[in-house]
Order: sequence, then C-alpha cells, then structure tokens
Amino acid sequence: MLAKSSCETIYYYTGAVIDTRYVLQDFLGEGGMACVYRARELHAPHPYAIKFLKSTFSNNTELLGHFGREAQNMKNLAHPNIVRFYDFVHHEDYAYIVMDYIDGFSLSAVLKKLRQREEQLPIDEAVRILIQVARGIDKIHRANFIHRDIKPGNILIEKQDGTAYVADLGIMIDLHDENLLSLAAGTRAYMPPEQQIGERADRTADIYAFGIVAFELFAGQRPFTAKKELKREEAENDLIRQHFESPVPSVLPFRSELPAALDPVLAKALAKKPADRYQDVLEFARDIHAVMSPHLSQDLQDFSEIRAIKPTDIYYVEPGTVTVAPPRQSSVSLVLGILILGLGLIVLSWVISTANNNVTLNATASAVAAVLLQTPSATATPSLTATLTFTPTYTLTFTPSPTSSPTFTPSLTATLTQTPSVTPTASPTATLTPTSTASLTPTLTPTPTDTATITPTPTATSTFTPVATTSIDGASLLPLVSGQSALGLEPNAPLTLVPDVSRPLIRLNVGIVNGFRVAATFSEITSQTRRYGVAYRIQDNRNYLLFTINPSEHRWQLEQIINGQAAQLDSGATAEDGLNTVIVSGQHDFFRIEVGATAVQHTNDRWSVGGLGLWLEGSETVTLDALSVSLLGTDALSPLDVLRTNALAMQATGDIVNNTIDCPAYIPLYVGLSSYLNIATLAQKTQQLIDVGQLVYLRCQAESPDAALSFSGSLRDFLNWQTGLARIIEELASDD
Repeated sequence: MLAKSSCETIYYYTGAVIDTRYVLQDFLGEGGMACVYRARELHAPHPYAIKFLKSTFSNNTELLGHFGREAQNMKNLAHPNIVRFYDFVHHEDYAYIVMDYIDGFSLSAVLKKLRQREEQLPIDEAVRILIQVARGIDKIHRANFIHRDIKPGNILIEKQDGTAYVADLGIMIDLHDENLLSLAAGTRAYMPPEQQIGERADRTADIYAFGIVAFELFAGQRPFTAKKELKREEAENDLIRQHFESPVPSVLPFRSELPAALDPVLAKALAKKPADRYQDVLEFARDIHAVMSPHLSQDLQDFSEIRAIKPTDIYYVEPGTVTVAPPRQSSVSLVLGILILGLGLIVLSWVISTANNNVTLNATASAVAAVLLQTPSATATPSLTATLTFTPTYTLTFTPSPTSSPTFTPSLTATLTQTPSVTPTASPTATLTPTSTASLTPTLTPTPTDTATITPTPTATSTFTPVATTSIDGASLLPLVSGQSALGLEPNAPLTLVPDVSRPLIRLNVGIVNGFRVAATFSEITSQTRRYGVAYRIQDNRNYLLFTINPSEHRWQLEQIINGQAAQLDSGATAEDGLNTVIVSGQHDFFRIEVGATAVQHTNDRWSVGGLGLWLEGSETVTLDALSVSLLGTDALSPLDVLRTNALAMQATGDIVNNTIDCPAYIPLYVGLSSYLNIATLAQKTQQLIDVGQLVYLRCQAESPDAALSFSGSLRDFLNWQTGLARIIEELASDD
C-alpha cells in the first residue's frame, strides 16, 4: 500500500468532506507537488478527481501561480478530448482543482506494457488514438495556446470506450506572451530543436512532439533515443544532438506492414526547422489517415467520423465472468488485456503531475483485476515522468474587462450599386415580456420599419454610456463592444481570425439583439481566403442569415441558412476596391450591408432577434484592423430591455420538468453577457447574471457543449441557478 503521509492533512484525507460538497473516497496517487483523490459530490453519483496542492507548497507563490494557471487553462479549453475541468478553489491553507475522473490508463503505460511483451499497438488503435489527440491539440491551438509537453504520459485512455484525452495543461502558454514563448519546458525526448535550447516556440513545437508520439505508436519506439551506456548528463546531450542533427529514420524496419508513404508524412512533422513542418495539426492527422486508410478497418475510413470505440466492442468484465467481443477483436480490448495481464490494471484519474519526479500510482481493487489476476488487489507503479520549468504567472480572466478601444466607424459612400426589388414594409416586432415561468412570451407590437434611404452619418464617438451618440437613418446608435472583447480575446491579443474548415462561423460576444450595427475591417485579404463576411440573426450554428464576399471573383452573396441548409437569397458583383470593410446594420426585418461603394439592402422577417458573427473560409489566418458592434434603434435607446431579453432567453434554456439545460443555446447567451459590462448602468445586473450562471456555463462547456445537460444528479445546482436567475429577471422587470 502506498504511503500517504505527505498527502494526508487535517483538510484532506480519505473520508474527508471538502467544502461541504465533495467526499474523498480513495487516494489515487501523488506527484512532486500534488496529491490526487477520487471523490464524489454529496448526494450525487458523478465521480471526480480532486488534485490538491501539497501542504508544503501552500505558501509558495510560484507554485500557487502554476497550480492556478493549470486550472485556468483547463477551464478555457472545454473539449471532448481534453480532460474536463469543473472548479478551482483556493483557501488560505490549501488549494485544489476539481476535474473529471478518467477511469483508464496513460498511453505511456500502454506502450510500456507492449514493449515488455514485445508486441506492437494495433494499427487501427494507433490511428484512432492519434486522431482524437490531434483534435484536442487543435482545440488548444485554436485558442491561441501551445501545450509544450505532448507525450504519451500526458495522454489518457478511458478503459470503457477508448476515448483519448490530452492532459497536463500546467505548462501550456499563450502564443501572444512573447516573454514565455522562449522558455524551455517540456520533456527532452519529445521537444523540437528550438524548444531544447529555449528559442521561441510556436504551434509547430506541439506538432513535432505529436510526430514523435505518432512514430512511437507505429514503430514501438521513439525515432531518437540516447545510448543506454551513457551517463545521465551525457545521455541528455546525446539526445539533444540527435534532435538537431540526426535524420528522421524510416519507420518501415520497425514494422513491415506499414506503407512507405508514411515516412515522408512523419519526416515533415519532425522537420528540424519549424517552417518546414506541418503548420496545422489536423492536416498532419489527415495525411496520416490518408496514407494508412488502405490498412484500416471499414469503420475508420471516414476521418470526420472516427471516434472512440463503442462500449459493445470491448471486453465487459463482471465479477466471475469475462465476455469477449465478436471475432474481430477490438484494439482497445487488446490494449486493455495487455495492461490487465501484467502487473494489473491501473484505474487512473488525472494524476499526471507537472513535476520533475516520477509519479507513483496505486491500483484500485477493481473487479477487473480481481477476476483476471485472481487476487484481491494489485499495485502498479508506472514511470510517468514530466519535466517542468516554472514560468512567471499570467492570468486569463474569465470575464473580459471592458476595453476603451474606440468604436470603428469608417467613412461611408452614398453610391448605391445594388437595390433589391423588394421594399421594406411595416411588420410586427416580437417584444419579449418576462413572466413568472421559464418560458418566453412574445407580445406583438406593430412597429413600422426604417425606410430604405441610405444617408451615411458622421463618425461615432467611443464612449460607453446608455445615451445615444449617433444615428443612422434616424435610428439611435449605442456602442456595445469592440476589438478583442467582441471575439473573447485578451485585451492585448492580436485581433486575428483562425480559419477552421469545420467551423467557419465565429460567434461574437453580444448575446441576442434586434437592432445592431457590425463594422469589421480585414487588414489583408489574400488568395487563400475563399469567402468572408458577417452572419446575423443567429439562432444557433445551423440557423442564421449570412452575407459573404468572394474576393477572387469580386462577388457578394446573401444566404439564409435553415437547419444547416443554405438557400441563396441574392447575389451580385462588388466594386474592385474597398472590399476589406464590411458593415451590416439591421433592425426589425430590414437590413443593409455596405462594402466599399457597394450597398445591399433586404427585408427578412423570419427571426426578430438573434446573435452576430463573422464568417471566414480559407487556409490562412486573417487579421482585423478594427471590429465594433453597436446597438441600433430601440435597442440603443433601451439597452436594459436587451439585457432582460437575454436573461429571459437564458432562463428558457432550462427544462424544469426534466432538470436539463440546452447547453448549445445557453453557452453563447452566457458568453455574450460580458459585452453589457461596458454599459455603466447595466454593469451590476450583468455581473449578477454572470455569477449566477457561471456553474451552469462551466458544466455545459466541460460536459455537454453540443447537447442538453441533465442536472438530475445535482438538482441543488439547477434549482439555485433557476431561483437566482428568476430573481434577477424580476429585478430587471421592475427597473426603469
């Protein structure tokens, strides 16, 4: 049994109740700076892993900063292939992180057991793991971070379905922090040359490390290994030299059934110079899949559909029985068997610790180990080494602070080159009226729409007050959010859009509005940008209006997307110049789009309110010179009504009967609240809404960002959210 003296204090120990919420059930293991327990929430069955900073470090500012940074990084990166985060709590005498309990094992343990048995990881399983991990890394990169320590020890495999998770985000850094990009941190065997000597690292450093992992999964060993007879320092220097000088060996001698086309793919990922490597981790993963496709089973032929293995395809182990899957043995079941039949199955929560020590883990008395080993318990101590270099603390705020960036309002020309055949007519506007229930009750109030006359107005000021500062076509204009805040970026971060072939729609942090004005100026549009523009009246990622420009053809297109299906409403030619700036204004059912000397106007009454977003299709990152969003018309005059509308919409995402939250609808509404902190008269109520909704937001992001989330196991949280939100809505209704 493991000694636990350094991991037992008056605050945390097996059986302790933490903050009247979590019961510590089992001690899982420890690293150089942390202790990990398996826990459950009081009166709820969901298992968690709780990671405590060791008591000896409770007053160490540097380690507390590292521990808090790890939690912050996890919170901001909710993804199915990244270890899920729930909470970070810092008390005066102890601090802890609450995260998902991964019932499985590390990839390094899998590889170690395979080497001991002189066996190879099945090709199907290697590809399945690599693609899942690539998706997790891609999420990190799209959030403008780099991990810096991608390796098998930081990849966890869930034993029931084979889901792969990227773990250990403690030394991950922001790509915008130039002070940290050149700090050496990571594990020597997986670090690219520039990271080995502390030069500036970028996303390709993670791709290089991921390339080492890919080589190891296919070959059974890393491409560069130090000679065993060398002493520690000499071995380290020899390993560094190989990363700088040695060519990437062919993977074929290690495994005859591998295709020759795999060699150049791995060689590109492991290029010595960052510019010669893959620049996109998913491109690397797709190339692996393409060359390996003829050797993969039928269920792995579609790259986009590759997921973890279904539970029906793996071993089921009940006390006294072992059930085997159909004749074609699943690779996860083989891996599971390999781990079980050796020293025993490690039931591993997220115990990968960012320290220079080997991590010692205890094995649980699982039915799996008891049946297959015929012994009540087993202890395993795999070596999971993680090298850490502590770096200065930096903080990512959960709610972006208001910025003082001036609202961008370009000079507009009055030349009209395109006028649709329809003209605006009077149409009713849906006004949301709060009720005592959790539903939205629209009250129809006939309101004539604005006229279609185009009369450009002077430049707006940069003030953030609920007083109208400018009018467009007689409609009041109120600046709401601009620059980095509109995209949810840090205040000093570059204003960039990263293309994502699967998600060209980039939501802006504005919640839902009726009257709006979006102005975006793209600094440079190249031939690699296929289409760009603005989406408006967004209901969800499958329903909205979209205006885009095809720069190579000098054409614009207006579309209505319903249930993911696009229907073209209108199209036309653009002028040769001035295509970098797109301005979209709308109120009720009337919309106007301006691009240089081109102006397009149309009516559409399908949705009375909705969100806003930018659209980008292409292969290169695009920088924005300016971005601003303003409320227009009645919304500008009564921003309190807009906040109330958003609060009611948040409330409507909750199903009182089934105790569920519609997370895809809730997340953008919650994120959009930060914009209303810029308006002084709304700041207090907005902060209250943010505080009340934070737990629901975190759980939605971590557990179910794309589907409804049940709170049946934590009914108290659901009721607290519902009660708190109803109270704020009632107060908003009574405010002037």
